[in-house]
Amino acid sequence: ARRLFGQAVNADRKHAQAWQSWGVVETRAGNYKIAKTLFECGIRNDPSHGALWQAYATLESRRGNIEGARRLFARGVVKCPNHVPLYQAWACLEMRSENFAKAKTLISEG
Repeated sequence: ARRLFGQAVNADRKHAQAWQSWGVVETRAGNYKIAKTLFECGIRNDPSHGALWQAYATLESRRGNIEGARRLFARGVVKCPNHVPLYQAWACLEMRSENFAKAKTLISEG
């Protein structure tokens, strides 16, 4: 799978879905540093792909970097204001952090 993802992104650097999917594969394999690099490459090549921002922020959240996840979600919704799952994922983070007012605001915005 990794070889195919590599071929896909080498053929088309803006293939956001390939960057995002490859990053998720690496995240699930516990290769967090590699996943982070893949998400960053994908965002650099296609900053308007909401699923990349969401996957990267979710990785940071699961690794305990809540503030980093918030920054990524915030940047993501600026770049992808119509990507509803991005708002929903951010709202879930805020719910887990017991920041209910922020979660409610995000659900209303998304």
